[in-house]
Amino acid sequence: MGRSWIPLRDQQLRAFTSAFLATITPSPTLYGLVIGDVTLLTSQVDDYTAKLAAADEPSSRTSVSIAAKQMSRRTLLGTMRNLYKKVLAANLTDDKLEALGLQPRNAPSPIPVPAMKPVITVKSRDENTVTVVFTDPTDPTRRGRPPGVDGIAVFSFVGPVAPTEADGWNFEGNSTQMKVNIGFPSSTPPGSKVWFTAFFFNPRAQSGEAATPVSTFLPGGAAMAQAA
Repeated sequence: MGRSWIPLRDQQLRAFTSAFLATITPSPTLYGLVIGDVTLLTSQVDDYTAKLAAADEPSSRTSVSIAAKQMSRRTLLGTMRNLYKKVLAANLTDDKLEALGLQPRNAPSPIPVPAMKPVITVKSRDENTVTVVFTDPTDPTRRGRPPGVDGIAVFSFVGPVAPTEADGWNFEGNSTQMKVNIGFPSSTPPGSKVWFTAFFFNPRAQSGEAATPVSTFLPGGAAMAQAA
């Protein structure tokens, strides 16, 4: 049993084990245990309770009574850990674990929808291929994908003005890389103005907001990349 699940202070340990025993006693099989477990734990809780009282009472507190309490305590802790292994093996529901005073299983935290929009930078142009780099605006120096991001959906458009609706964009595909080469058909005229946008998505394919479109010109026209 994880130590954080067992109170280690004497009086707290006595209270915890007494409550655990009271819960399993009416029907130990509900918790993956048997009557023999109840019998064993009953004797050990009673023994520990008595020896703790003797060790705490000034009139009976001696090195012998303290040592006896410590030995009883170690025995009780060992039994509780063994019982916990049985409880785990029974694959109990969270409500039964809570009834025993134990922590419920940690449910996996859902990965949220990406909250940030990629920042797009045009890195280079080579004939009809444009290399763009995506960065996380919350951590611009990060080289990999942001936490919780499974990939990037990339889109392009050829024309003087970027579309304002999703239907106007051409889907270039999904990428797990933060740098992507986007090739345009050979029929695309030199100097054409091309646009890019993208969004991050998580492992459940839930997408964040689309990036602000960024444009550049294919070689043969204006050479300077510019933002919309």
